[in-house]
Amino acid sequence: MRLLALSVILSLLLIFTAITSMYGDYEEKVVSLRGLERYRITIDFKVLQYGFVLPSLEVLLSNSSTFKVYLNSKFTPLPGFYLFLRRIVERRHAMLCCGSWYELEIHNDGRFMRFIVKVLNSTFIVTRVHTVPVLFSQGLTYGGGYWYFTGTASIYKLSPDMSKVVEYSDDPIPVFLKEEGYFHLGDLDYYRGLLLIPIEKTGYVRPAVIACYNASTLELVRYAYVPQDHMPWIAVDGSGYIYTSEFSPVREIYVYHVDLIGRGNSIEPTRILRLSCELRNVQGGVVLGGGKLLLSADDGDNLYVVDLRSGEVSKLVTLPGLYEMEGIEFVGDDNSIYVLVNTHEEENIVYELKYFERGSSLEVFRLRTSDVEVHDKVIIRYRASEVVLGGVRCEATGFGMKTNLGVVLGVAVVCALLITLYRYFRLKRVK
Repeated sequence: MRLLALSVILSLLLIFTAITSMYGDYEEKVVSLRGLERYRITIDFKVLQYGFVLPSLEVLLSNSSTFKVYLNSKFTPLPGFYLFLRRIVERRHAMLCCGSWYELEIHNDGRFMRFIVKVLNSTFIVTRVHTVPVLFSQGLTYGGGYWYFTGTASIYKLSPDMSKVVEYSDDPIPVFLKEEGYFHLGDLDYYRGLLLIPIEKTGYVRPAVIACYNASTLELVRYAYVPQDHMPWIAVDGSGYIYTSEFSPVREIYVYHVDLIGRGNSIEPTRILRLSCELRNVQGGVVLGGGKLLLSADDGDNLYVVDLRSGEVSKLVTLPGLYEMEGIEFVGDDNSIYVLVNTHEEENIVYELKYFERGSSLEVFRLRTSDVEVHDKVIIRYRASEVVLGGVRCEATGFGMKTNLGVVLGVAVVCALLITLYRYFRLKRVK
């Protein structure tokens, strides 16, 4: 009985500690809007780290109107901006990146209420968060107007908006390769009507396989054995050179050429590029313009840029590390980076990142002022472990009835008095 009571007490203490850690580090600032009808509130803040399930920043405009910023790593709710109104919730799934300064502007011009995020230093922003089926778990690529995803042992062809499966193969590894122990597909790439897909062997022992699939039919066209234990990803440049690596640790990039891939032949790297530093848990890669290679690594989770001439490595951005980072793609049509994240839950997610120059902005919401209730006292609440606040400013942006009611009445009285005096003296002259 004593042991049961002790276990209950310990459980309650753990729950209390968890709740305290989740809610205990909120801090507040108050902005007064008394006498203001048209105004601009600006909040400078820096993202220190990603959150979990609670909002990192909140602006309580009234009891029924609250703007929230979720920087959470957790799948539910999805990260982004949320505006809670009386009975509706406006939402935009996005993610602000760690280490960057931003400015949140709430601007009421009398007709519209606008919520705008401005970057104070050049950075990336996850502008969209896509959800995809859990089977899309290894890699992604875009080519010929379609998206392609790989599962552990499946290939999927999707519509341009990722909403519809156009074609799929649930058994793309031929029997003779299965009999040799090959079972695991990696992050793929598209090249001139072909899908180049790495295939790994049971036990992750060499040789790995580079396989070429027809992008229309998803059928194997040709393949070659390469001297690697792991081959988690493949990236192809416009000249047909193939870049890949081991999984971890990664000290070298191996370069092959698509023309060397035959029907079961063995090939050697045409070049080995030494990296300036060791990387770990590399899961995806894509070739950028200008002789650069972009890598995704499940090491916390980071994107790295590799100079394909010198091997110099630099960190580009850090994303939430709760789940397993997988493949990566760059689409030049909209200058977006797409990163596949395996949640090991009901759905996986794809982060769509765009680069924002210093001073550029993103309009999050635009609503009629009448739809958003705002009180005279606005409360800014933030989690100090995730966000640090800089300046908080509020300024009037125009003349409104609430601001100038006394002035308007005073002017009206003076005008009425002047008109009365004018009429009085005019009548007096006539007489």
